[in-house]
Amino acid sequence: MSADRVEPLLSSRLEEIVAREAAATKGPWGWFDGGDYADVVADYQSTGSGSYSCRQQVVRVEADWYFDDPQHADCEAESASEQAMADADFIAHSRQDVPDLISEVGFLAAALADERGVVAEQRETIAALRAALELSAGKVRDAQRQAAAVREQCGPAQAAVCARWVDEHGDPADWPERVRAAYANTIASMRAGSQL
Repeated sequence: MSADRVEPLLSSRLEEIVAREAAATKGPWGWFDGGDYADVVADYQSTGSGSYSCRQQVVRVEADWYFDDPQHADCEAESASEQAMADADFIAHSRQDVPDLISEVGFLAAALADERGVVAEQRETIAALRAALELSAGKVRDAQRQAAAVREQCGPAQAAVCARWVDEHGDPADWPERVRAAYANTIASMRAGSQL
């Protein structure tokens, strides 16, 4: 059954359906209940009890065809007539149902393409954010290593001076040259005065 189909409809298959719809007799279609048959016609107009007019007959569905199926051998004639009318109704409505479904497939395909574009953009954004996060994490690790190195090389007094400078000027890795020079001069002066 087609409702169980999980593969997407191939564009070539859709093109075939569109071509068949375009080649079929133009609508609207209707159908006439003849009792033991049903006529599917274009531009159906009832002209009274048991008669109709139309632009063109499309197909006749015979109730007797119902018995061609061996599974229906024991069925009553009423079942055959009901099935013929149901088939005629399906065929007649297909003239409008098929174009409606083709239109819906086009709408859904466009919506899916838009969503795929959004998903692709979101994936690119996520990848860029991951790269920026990794870069930031690398900078944090570098700053932590530098801070640890400073703590190892100097005593508590110099660590306190360094902490003040970091509070005032931010990450030492981002200090401009003048701030680096001023910090180096401060440390040198403190060492010279035996404050460190």
